[in-house]
Amino acid sequence: MKYFFIADNYDKILDERQKAFLKLLIGQKASDDFSRKIELLTEDAKHNTQWKRQYMEWERQRTYDFENGKEAKAKEAAIAFLKEGDSPEKIARCLNMPIEDVLSLKQELSNED
Repeated sequence: MKYFFIADNYDKILDERQKAFLKLLIGQKASDDFSRKIELLTEDAKHNTQWKRQYMEWERQRTYDFENGKEAKAKEAAIAFLKEGDSPEKIARCLNMPIEDVLSLKQELSNED
């Protein structure tokens, strides 16, 4: 189950702890022990260089994996289109691939036969 809150409507919530949390989310000062603890933990996280470095490395790896996945999918599609007899020029244009890469794939396929 998921709950969605509009943080600006914190005054409509009956639970004081939840109100304090939502106030913190919209930029107001912490108003109870719970929200003060969250505020302190957030500040610690902002200044933790090891966490920043880990996050940046994770983000870089995620981008790298995404780009490699896109390239692999384009290569698979190009091979499928080549097997169907489509022209390398059309494949390169439709898949936004360099024509040299498509021609290289075509050469690899002809070497397999």
